[in-house]
Amino acid sequence: LLVLGLSVGLVGFVGTALIQDNVEERTNEDYGTLAAQEAEKLETWNENNELTVDMLSRSAAVASGDRDRIRSAISSRILELPVGATAIHYVNVSDGTVVASTNDDAVGTALADVDEPWAATASSPSGSVTVSSPYEGSLGEVSLPLIAYTKQVHDDPGHAVVYTVNLHAYAVNLQSSTRSGVSMVVDGNDRVMADEYNGELLAAYDRNGPLERARSGGPTNPGTMTMTASGLLSSDAYPLPTNENAVVGYAQVRNTDWVVLVHTPESDAYGFVQQVRDFGLYATLAGVLLV
Repeated sequence: LLVLGLSVGLVGFVGTALIQDNVEERTNEDYGTLAAQEAEKLETWNENNELTVDMLSRSAAVASGDRDRIRSAISSRILELPVGATAIHYVNVSDGTVVASTNDDAVGTALADVDEPWAATASSPSGSVTVSSPYEGSLGEVSLPLIAYTKQVHDDPGHAVVYTVNLHAYAVNLQSSTRSGVSMVVDGNDRVMADEYNGELLAAYDRNGPLERARSGGPTNPGTMTMTASGLLSSDAYPLPTNENAVVGYAQVRNTDWVVLVHTPESDAYGFVQQVRDFGLYATLAGVLLV
């Protein structure tokens, strides 16, 4: 009976461990998949913005070179674009000025006086869309994290179109797996360009592990890792508990150096795994005692 009891116990413990490992592996896959899904949504959003400025650069109104016609066309177009569309500028590359804009204050401004990264790009525009790094801009008296899309007017190297978008507006699309988690997007300079709480935008993401793994694996290889919820993640802007590790699902956004990160408290992520382990141990002990 002793041998039989020990055999039952051994089989039970081994079986429980295998089931636990299997459930934990599937849990890790789920968080990597969630990050990949968010990355795909962001890829679509980015492509739509690129398409918007490309279509503007090819439009009949912009090609006409008529400032009044252009001003009217872009003023109408900005109202048709999704929430987050901030401004459209039409730039004279030759004299380096904004000659038409949906922002009246920008009209007549020299590019040299524009303290935003698109100004340098617009002074020497490309025939393909150029996407700026996220930056802090303003809408009236309100500071906002923005990103700009710039393209040379089709068949007209002397003019360019710039389309700026508010990253606050995209952040509301990000989803976490639990109320205690936080999802965010980190740019190529390792700064938070969007997070679901709009809490630490443009702050440095100070944990290199998931970023390195995401970028080395590329968009087709999302994954999951566990790390301490310290540094930026311990900010009061986020609900992550700091007394336990966080499980991080990561995925690179295709055609960019951006990375989506989905952070979840370890207790939430692996809570079911622990339940499986406990149930297996109790069942094993019960079996041994019955023998």
